[in-house]
Amino acid sequence: MALRIIFIVFVLLSFPANGQKFFTRSGITEFKASEKAFEPIEAINESTTAIMDLDSGIIVSQVFMAGFQFKNALMQEHFNENYMESNGYPKATFKGKLDNFSLDNLKLNESIPLSGMLTIKGVEKKIQTTVSISQDQNGLSMTGTFSVKPEDFNIKIPVIVQEKIADIVKLTSIINSLKKSKFVLMVMGVVLITIVGFSTYGYLFSAPTKPADTAPEFMGPAQEFSYLVTDDLAYWVNKVVQLTGEVSEVTEDGILINGTIYCQFDDHTILKTITKNQRLTIKGKMVGFDELLMEIKLSQCIIQ
Repeated sequence: MALRIIFIVFVLLSFPANGQKFFTRSGITEFKASEKAFEPIEAINESTTAIMDLDSGIIVSQVFMAGFQFKNALMQEHFNENYMESNGYPKATFKGKLDNFSLDNLKLNESIPLSGMLTIKGVEKKIQTTVSISQDQNGLSMTGTFSVKPEDFNIKIPVIVQEKIADIVKLTSIINSLKKSKFVLMVMGVVLITIVGFSTYGYLFSAPTKPADTAPEFMGPAQEFSYLVTDDLAYWVNKVVQLTGEVSEVTEDGILINGTIYCQFDDHTILKTITKNQRLTIKGKMVGFDELLMEIKLSQCIIQ
């Protein structure tokens, strides 16, 4: 068995009301197992939410465990149920601040110290690292790496596989295309880290079923689904749903329905055919509620 911990910074903080903010809904978090195996142990999550306050240097980002996509169904099951206990701990949190950050004086791929508090499964740990920040016509991009130990966060590894798991796990976060925020947000602190461990027999199992091939748990108006999530968020995480609503925003990788449900597409070309105020029926996997942007988030979406 090989274990890999994935880190995704996401923080909900109180920002100064007059500060400049950049944000993205599509940061990338990916990981690969540290030990050799018959089949690569890896997953990718392309729906990281992040907010950065340029005046204070505060970084805010968020990733949902359910948003990680694996090639192997058993790996995905073990990741969510056995190690991260995603129903009870759907996210991890990090509250961080860049030291002496200045957008005006930013150099190409500049490395800047970042310090803060990482919280995984209710356990806090201070983190100090450096991140690489660059700016182009699309906005700001940030990449950072640091190492942690699974036991630091009370992540229990079965004795039978402990020898095959790395003692220290490297965590990487990539946040691309931070763009100027269109709103002022008042929030409170959070971050995410993820872990994955699997036994070798898992390689015999098939790939996870995609939302497109799965019967939806709910079919109906997007507004009605929003009420259901409010009543029982934990139940709907990882569930496939089919929603009908009005497009309130079209982005580079998804659409916002009824102003409250963000639907991320793997096939970005379809977005060129969608217009604001268009009424659509969308099918996708519900990965969680984004406190940073106050939105329900669906991944792997398709148009029905």
